[in-house]
Amino acid sequence: MKMEFLTLHKSLELLRERDVNLKKHLGQHFLIDHNGRDKVLSFAEPGQDDVVVEIGPGLGGMTDGYLEKVKDVYAFEIDKEFCGILRERFAPYKNFHLIEKDFLEVPDRWWDNLPCRVKVIGNTPYYISSPIAFRILKYRNKIKLC
Repeated sequence: MKMEFLTLHKSLELLRERDVNLKKHLGQHFLIDHNGRDKVLSFAEPGQDDVVVEIGPGLGGMTDGYLEKVKDVYAFEIDKEFCGILRERFAPYKNFHLIEKDFLEVPDRWWDNLPCRVKVIGNTPYYISSPIAFRILKYRNKIKLC
C-alpha cells in the first residue's frame, strides 16, 4: 500500500477537516517538500531490519517515507489531535507503534527493553533540539549509526 505524500494543500485540508488548531508552544511545523523529506531520509538509510524511533511525527509526513521499508516504528507524539490523525493514517500498518508521550519523558526502562539498536529520526522544533540531542546521547549505546 503506497502512502500519499502530504503536500501543503493536503496537510491544511487534513487539519481543517478535523478542526485541528496548531499549537505554537509545541513548535509545530511540517515537512511539505517531497524532495526535502527524501533527502533527510537518505541520511538515515532506512532498511528492512531497522527499528526507527521517530520524534514528533506530526501528521506523519516523514513517517510515510520509510514506514513500509523498516521492521518497526516507535513514534513519539505529544499532541493528542495529531495522535488521532496518526492512528487513522497508519492503522493498516502493524509495525507502527504510536507512543502518546513527550520523548523527553521516556523512562530508562523503555530504552533498556528495546530488542535492538534503533535509528532515531525527527523533524523537531529548534527550541527543543538541544534537550533531545542530550537525551539521545544518554542512550547512545542503543542508537544504530548509519
